[in-house]
Amino acid sequence: MEKTGVEVGKLRLKFWSTGAVVRDAISLYALLLFNFVIPLITLPYLSRVLGPQVFGLLTFFQAFALWASVVIEYGLNLWGVREGGKAREDSAELGRLAAGILAARLVLLAGVLTISIPVAFFIPIFKDNLVYVIWSLIQAIAFGFSPFWYFQSTGKITQAVALEFCFRLIATTMVLLFVDAPQKGWLVLALQGGFGMVTTLIQLAWVHREVKLPILFSLFGLSLQILAKGRGVFLLRLLQVIYSSNPVFLLGITADPLVLGYYGGADKLYKALLSVLTPVVQAVYPRVADFTYSNPGKNHVILRQTKWLLGMASFVLAGIVLANAHLLIAVFLGHAYMPSIAILRILSLSIPLNAFNSALMMFHLLPHGMEVMGVRALLLGVVVHVIGILGLGSLYAGVGAACTVVSAELLVFTTLWLCLIKRRCMR
Repeated sequence: MEKTGVEVGKLRLKFWSTGAVVRDAISLYALLLFNFVIPLITLPYLSRVLGPQVFGLLTFFQAFALWASVVIEYGLNLWGVREGGKAREDSAELGRLAAGILAARLVLLAGVLTISIPVAFFIPIFKDNLVYVIWSLIQAIAFGFSPFWYFQSTGKITQAVALEFCFRLIATTMVLLFVDAPQKGWLVLALQGGFGMVTTLIQLAWVHREVKLPILFSLFGLSLQILAKGRGVFLLRLLQVIYSSNPVFLLGITADPLVLGYYGGADKLYKALLSVLTPVVQAVYPRVADFTYSNPGKNHVILRQTKWLLGMASFVLAGIVLANAHLLIAVFLGHAYMPSIAILRILSLSIPLNAFNSALMMFHLLPHGMEVMGVRALLLGVVVHVIGILGLGSLYAGVGAACTVVSAELLVFTTLWLCLIKRRCMR
């Protein structure tokens, strides 16, 4: 039966006033605020202390660490939220799931190291900066093994966020105290990776204390099953990160470090601003995953309200960045990065597209098990990145790369929208 406007309004109000949703959203926004403030503090400092060339080098290896961490993480934080929610009341099953995910990540880590070690000795930017390679791999391990899925699925986000907050604050403080010359650019990775590793180890110990993880070696078979079940989410998540960091990575291999520094500075500022929208998606996703089949009517209300909020916020944010790009670059990067102004203005055009793409993937593809559709759309975007950056990037440097990013976002959005309309998954 179709709900009346009054009933829909009450349902919407009930959802947004639910204690768990509000608590999770507040916790994630607290972490976001900290993650948003950190770049606003460290970005002006590091861009000036390191200079465009070393800053570009740091940006490249942070992108490499992100790539490697996603291979290790395998999309299992998203998959784990979905599966962990089903076993929330069964500690034995939660423990078996957590141990299986951990064993699967150990298998993936072996693969990452097998590929990374030869690469470090053959590709010039890796071979000439081995200390960056080592610490970027440590950072990848710390992020890749994070059991954040457990805290999301069991409703303990607040505690996990508090832990991350403390150690990121310590790492940021030490960066500001000890990184005072271009020669110490690697120390940024070392501090971020080192304290990230401490955070992850504490969280894993926390999970073990609550659910008593079985012996990992006895779960090798389960780990292979998990890898097989999670491959769709993994491909989607991997392509999301490749899609996001591809411009920096491709410019790092093909362009001058100075060009990479100009683009990397604008890209970091753009992503810091874009992260304002992330907690809405993260807080709502577990409920959408739960209500997609159990309560479609309520799910429809949640989706409509959330997408409206994301859309309005993304357009406002894009307008602010577009109108104030000169001021943002001057304040957060410095006058040595003036070529980054045009890059940031172009990237601001993709903010609404990025928000819509995230909503389509997290609220429609994943809950319906249609990861393959997202993989295909993002693969098209990656192809556009490669062709566009190797073409436009070589001719127009960072501006060409930024134009490629906007074009790829538009292509991904169009592809996802048309596919979902065709399958009648958009309401």
